[in-house]
Amino acid sequence: MAGLVHDRVDDVLDAPVDVGARDPELIASVLERVDLALKWFDPEVQGMERLPDEGPFLIAANHSGGLFMPDFWAFQSAWARERGPDPPLFSLGFDLVFSLPGMADVGRRLGSVPARPETGAELLRQGAAVLVYPGGDEDDYRPWTERHRIDLHGHTGFVRLALRSGVPVVPLVSHGSHDAL
Repeated sequence: MAGLVHDRVDDVLDAPVDVGARDPELIASVLERVDLALKWFDPEVQGMERLPDEGPFLIAANHSGGLFMPDFWAFQSAWARERGPDPPLFSLGFDLVFSLPGMADVGRRLGSVPARPETGAELLRQGAAVLVYPGGDEDDYRPWTERHRIDLHGHTGFVRLALRSGVPVVPLVSHGSHDAL
């Protein structure tokens, strides 16, 4: 049984990616609800005008806020307000999310795919903007006393991905989620 589950998870994590798999209507519907929740935190997203207007690019961000990911949702919401739900923005996400029943399909429809270098490269090749949180769990769950510190813990694969793909890296810094939760 364990082998069957392991094989199924591997199939999900290694599935091919397609920019067309995103569902802009579902994204818009989810973000309507997210925006209601974000009113509690009143996030402020600045600098959207500094993002490239088109073409593939990689957004490298720090991560705060744990499981609820208010930084992620605040940026997704700002992206949709500025650009609409149609321009392809994908996020490279934690494997655990995609191993949960039903989450792989929903995640892909929302523009989230397992964090793999080949997945990011394929999305960039297809012209998408790709959001990555290189610090992973260590960054996301850092102690409150380190909330003002960004440490990617040596995770530099995003730099290799950008260089090999010939795309710019846009830094994204979020601050405040540690205080909000």
